[in-house]
Amino acid sequence: MTITTEYTFTATTSGGRSGAFVARITGVSVEYGFEREFLGREANIDYPGLFEIRSLDRRGNRESLYRVVIRVEALGGLRWCAVDRSAAAKIAKGLDIGRALDDCVRFVPNGGTLANGRPDFNCVIAD
Repeated sequence: MTITTEYTFTATTSGGRSGAFVARITGVSVEYGFEREFLGREANIDYPGLFEIRSLDRRGNRESLYRVVIRVEALGGLRWCAVDRSAAAKIAKGLDIGRALDDCVRFVPNGGTLANGRPDFNCVIAD
C-alpha cells in the first residue's frame, strides 16, 4: 500500500495576470463567499482541509477548483477528491459553525486501488 503524506496544489496564470492562488477554506463569508487562508500560488498540503485552487487564463477568466483532503488511515494516509462549488459551500457552512471536517465529509473505501487507476474511496458529503 502506498502511503501518501502530502499533495502539491498549483494555481496557474498566463499573460502576466495576477490573482491566482491556493487557499484553505475555513468557513463562509457574506462578502466573498468563503473565508480563506491564502497559501500562495503553490502549496504543499500535508494536513486535512478544504482547499480552493484559483487559476486565471490570458483573458483573466477565473477557474476555481475545490479539493477536500482527508486522512484515511485504512487507505494509508491522505487522500483528496474534487468537489463542486455547491458541495464546497456545504462543507464550508459546517466548518463555519464549528463542525470538524470529518463530520462534514468522509471517504469510504470502495475496493479500488490507486495502482489500477480507480479511486480507492468514495467521497460522501454530510448534510
